[in-house]
Amino acid sequence: VPTCLRVLLPLPLPAFDFLPPFDLREQITTAPESYLGYRFVVPWQQGVRVGIVVGARELKASGALELRESISFLDDEPFITPIATQLIDSLADHSLTPAGLVLRDLLPVGLNVNLQHDVRLVEGATLGVSSHAELTTDWRPSESINPSELDFLRRQGVLLERAHIIPDTVQQLVPHKPEDDALAGKSKANQRRALDYLWDVGKIDSAAALSRAVNVPASAVRVLITK
Repeated sequence: VPTCLRVLLPLPLPAFDFLPPFDLREQITTAPESYLGYRFVVPWQQGVRVGIVVGARELKASGALELRESISFLDDEPFITPIATQLIDSLADHSLTPAGLVLRDLLPVGLNVNLQHDVRLVEGATLGVSSHAELTTDWRPSESINPSELDFLRRQGVLLERAHIIPDTVQQLVPHKPEDDALAGKSKANQRRALDYLWDVGKIDSAAALSRAVNVPASAVRVLITK
């Protein structure tokens, strides 16, 4: 019997039903309750969104044809507890508030994350539409394909998708190598001061911050970075 997952998005809406990803369908059908509280990436409008699995239900075979297939889990364990999913439903019922708004207010982090969303064709799929020619069986970023074309291929069942979180990154200056002949001479004094300071502190947020810290011209720091 097909099983669908109820996925709640942080929007003023109730939960929506999605089919599990094809490669996880049998696994999820065996024990759907064990996936309560997981973060799940689903297709939404002309992109993808992250939601929380808040329930599951069995479908008639014909009912599965009406649902969209979800994309992937983001976690190896529940992001929130099953009890928390019940609390969201209870608060929504008692306050007459869409469950998605309750989720958004109770969980301000973890759902609006930067995602790397990749797509490819199913092995053996053939397309006669020239505008899809750039999509092959190799993974590529979804943003390189027109969203309406992706949705068309998704509905035809010839598209595979995956998604993962892009870690937050911080750009900083760190010392790469010690002073050498390229910094010799009186004219390079400001560059040497900047480099000495950078070795002392280990890292700094920007070239401008390094320039201010040692009171040298920004141009000296830029030249030092190039060297």
